[in-house]
Amino acid sequence: MGCENILVAVDIADEAEQLLSAAQELVADEKSTLSVITVMRPITDFYVKINLFLAIDSGKNIETDAMKHASTWLSGLAAQFGIDSQNINVVLGDPRAEIQRIAENTQSDLIVIGSHERHGVGRVLGSTAQSLLNRVHCDVLVVKLLRSDAG
Repeated sequence: MGCENILVAVDIADEAEQLLSAAQELVADEKSTLSVITVMRPITDFYVKINLFLAIDSGKNIETDAMKHASTWLSGLAAQFGIDSQNINVVLGDPRAEIQRIAENTQSDLIVIGSHERHGVGRVLGSTAQSLLNRVHCDVLVVKLLRSDAG
C-alpha cells in the first residue's frame, strides 16, 4: 500500500540517498507528494560566545552560512529524486519539534527517518526517531542506515 504524503527527514550525510530511495518505493502514485526536511540545530544554543565572536570578527553569521549550504545541498539531492523545490524544507531548531511541525503542515501520512546502530550513552538517551513515535499523528518508518564507510 502506497502513501499519499511522505516526509523524509535527512541529515547532511551520504545516507540521505538511502532514505529517499526507500521513500520513493512507498509512493502510492503520481498524485502523491514526497517532501524532504533537514533540521539544523542552532549553533547559538551551544556556542553563543563563539558564534558572536565570529559574527563580529568576520561580518558573517555561521548559522546563516550553514543554512545556505544545507539548502544548496538538499536542493541538489531533491532534484536527483524528482522532488519539487517547494517540498524542500531546511529549518533551524529542534529536530523532533520541526519534523513534527512540517509533518502536520504537509498532512503527512508517513515520516521516513534513518537510524544508525547506537551504543552506550546514545542508546540510553534515545533518538529523534524514537521520540517522534510518541509525538506525531502519522506512521513513522525507521530505516536502518548502512554507513557509507561500511564498504
